[in-house]
Amino acid sequence: MSEGYFKTIKEKFPHKQSEMRQYYNILTVSDKEIGAVQKEIEKLLAGKKEYTWDNRLEEETSDVTMRDALRLILGAIAGLIACVGLANVFSNTLGQIYQRKKEFARYFSVGLSLKEMKKILFMEAMIISLRPIIFSLVLNIPVVLLALSASGLKVKSFIYIMPVIPVALFSIFIILFVFLAYFIGGRKICNETVIDILRDDTI
Repeated sequence: MSEGYFKTIKEKFPHKQSEMRQYYNILTVSDKEIGAVQKEIEKLLAGKKEYTWDNRLEEETSDVTMRDALRLILGAIAGLIACVGLANVFSNTLGQIYQRKKEFARYFSVGLSLKEMKKILFMEAMIISLRPIIFSLVLNIPVVLLALSASGLKVKSFIYIMPVIPVALFSIFIILFVFLAYFIGGRKICNETVIDILRDDTI
């Protein structure tokens, strides 16, 4: 918190006279001067142990590093989960090609056109790819609002730094891979002869 805000609330904190401490906020003309000023102050306090020194610039650098590492770890976990989900989509879509061939062969035998088949596969791909994205948005929006309320941050402030581009790229990646799986499956279905599939079919 800022020093000015602390002055308005410091009386609310109970403390003993012997435990009172003094805090000095030392400002430099530029960030380049911090190292030299710190060395001069340490010389003045040589031999004294009842003090601690906090360099705000070093703390900020360390904080940014930790945040980047956390973002990298969470991104890797999210990517791994997405890869598992996409592999499942590929295995289900391509693994059930034989059943889908028979299914669409029956549709073709009763008058389904190639355009209508593509429309069915397109709708399936849309539902499978958009369902987890919509579900995650519905789940995340209340969580983010609760976190903002607990932290005291304003929604407008968060919107400016919201990771829109990474989320959008991640969503596009999911949609493209699901559509790729359905495209490969659709091509395999179209390359088969309807008569041969129906001839081998036993109902």
